[in-house]
Amino acid sequence: EEETDELIDAARSSGFKQSLVASTRQATADGAELSADLILEEGRTSTSSTVKRTTPVAAAAISRAAFLAGFSPFCAEALQVVHYDPGQKYDLHNDWFDPSSPYYADRMRARGQRIVSIFCYLTDVEGGGCTHFPQVGKRFKPKKGSAVLWFNQDTSGNMDERVLHAGEEVTAGDKWGANIWIRERPPDR
Repeated sequence: EEETDELIDAARSSGFKQSLVASTRQATADGAELSADLILEEGRTSTSSTVKRTTPVAAAAISRAAFLAGFSPFCAEALQVVHYDPGQKYDLHNDWFDPSSPYYADRMRARGQRIVSIFCYLTDVEGGGCTHFPQVGKRFKPKKGSAVLWFNQDTSGNMDERVLHAGEEVTAGDKWGANIWIRERPPDR
C-alpha cells in the first residue's frame, strides 16, 4: 500500500497532463521516451505522468513486473501513472504497435514491439473503472495493490487481437493506475 501511494506522489511531483497517444517515440538511456509527435485521442480522457525509471519506487515496480514476465527490467519503458476522474475512460485499444502505422518501422528500429503490458491498480475505485477484455470475456475490477499482466503476442509471435481492452468509465470516485510496458529490447546506450 505504501508503494502505491509513493508512485502517486512521484507522479504528482512530475506533473500531470492530458493523456496522449504517441505516434512516434524514441527512448533515452534511462527509459524515458521523447515523443516527436503526440496526438490527442477522444477515446482517452485520463491525465498521465511519466515517472523516470531511476526513481526508486518506479525502479522497484518495473523490476518486479519484468521479473514476473521473464524479461530484463531494462526492456521496460518509463512507468506511466494515469489518473481518471468520474466520466473519464480509455476506449478499446491495443498496447502493441500497429504494423500498418506509418511510424511502425521507427518504433521497431528503436526498441522493438511492446511484448508485455502490466496495468497496476494504485487505488480502489468506488464505481466503474474496470479493465475490460471483450474478446476473452474478462473484466477486472480495480483493487489497490493488484495488477493485470498480459502478453501482446500469441505463441506464433503474431500480435494478439484478443488483448484488445478498455479502461471503462469511472462512475464514482477516481482511479489511479500505472502502465508498465516491456519492449523487445532495451534502449541503445
